[in-house]
Amino acid sequence: MRQSGIRGIAAVMAASVTAGCTGAPGNLEAEIRAAIAENRDLENACDFSRADDFYTTSSTVYLPNYIEPAPLYGANAEGREKELCDAGGRVELDTTVQGVDMLNDGAGIAYGIGSFAEIEADGERSLEGEFSFVYVYVRDGNRWKMQHSHIAQIVPYYPTTPPRTESQPTGANE
Repeated sequence: MRQSGIRGIAAVMAASVTAGCTGAPGNLEAEIRAAIAENRDLENACDFSRADDFYTTSSTVYLPNYIEPAPLYGANAEGREKELCDAGGRVELDTTVQGVDMLNDGAGIAYGIGSFAEIEADGERSLEGEFSFVYVYVRDGNRWKMQHSHIAQIVPYYPTTPPRTESQPTGANE
């Protein structure tokens, strides 16, 4: 089941962005960071039992267009990874939150980078890559839930065009 591209990264990340918060106002940035870490750990353990707690009812998840041309909505974003885990595979997800900007006591934006891999039941790494993310969180009762997720694949820089020489006309390598 080898796949090309980074299909599934956004789904995993979207499923991994929310968790319980203390309910009492405190360090809201720390609560959002804790939500990301808790759900990353649940994702790595193939625990999808709290999927409905991860999203608001109107949440959207955006992947790069070549992976998924339309947004995914709510808990449906995690389907690929749940299927993988149900078949005996697993995911390896790591996230680094580079910052959290609070908009107010009930909303914040988290952003950062991460890496992702899908490992099939036979141990084959069928998908892996790095990504950047931006998540919008809102407080829903005593929980932080993802309202919006935008995932972008980090593409390594590989120069494809050698430096021009004076003897090459403009556009010769393009």
